[in-house]
Amino acid sequence: TVRGQIARGYRIPTLNDRYWIPGGNPDVLPEDAFHVEAGINWSQNFRRWNLVVDGTIYKTWINDMIVWTPEGNLWSPANFQKVNSYGVEVSAKGSLSSDKYKLNAEIDYSLTRSINETEEDPLFNNKQLAYVPLHSGRLFVSLNVKSWTLDTRANVTGLRYTTLDNDESASLDPYVLLDASVSKRFLFRKMNFVLRMDGLNLFNVYYENLKYHAMPGRNYAVSILLNFNNQQSI
Repeated sequence: TVRGQIARGYRIPTLNDRYWIPGGNPDVLPEDAFHVEAGINWSQNFRRWNLVVDGTIYKTWINDMIVWTPEGNLWSPANFQKVNSYGVEVSAKGSLSSDKYKLNAEIDYSLTRSINETEEDPLFNNKQLAYVPLHSGRLFVSLNVKSWTLDTRANVTGLRYTTLDNDESASLDPYVLLDASVSKRFLFRKMNFVLRMDGLNLFNVYYENLKYHAMPGRNYAVSILLNFNNQQSI
């Protein structure tokens, strides 16, 4: 299957953009964007397994893009006159099933170029926007055996610049996060519930989503999901 899309976007600044205290900018302008994309999807079913591959290329031209940037310890929104964003997204999904188990796997990869083309300051021109990684990806594997489910997830985030001039000395290092969970479903009369245990950031990787804001290391969670007469609640 081949697909395509052309779209026009317009985003009005939010109340936070204009009036957040401190840092809001009442003079920030609306965004205006034009977006085109094309993609292809291929799927194949076999006796016990199936495979789906999807790919998309896109390009977006944005005028007056609203971007929050740090000014010392204070973040404030501003308009970038021109931003050119383009990239590729590729994913593959597969599943293998039998009477005793079902195995699912998915892998995703994104290449994202978000370029500041505002010419007012040559230092920032033709540079990647702050906190937008060029490369990112995800791997997901799930195994279901009777009432048991085992999930494993790996998330990859590439190098991210934290300044508009793309100073590598101030950039955030790439990182890989590995999470895993195990769950079991129990049935009791008209009620069923799922007991789930999660292990997050299993390798205890140090990483920051924002500069100088460390994220949690290795941590664990236990949850219970209840179902009553097919009406789900937590």
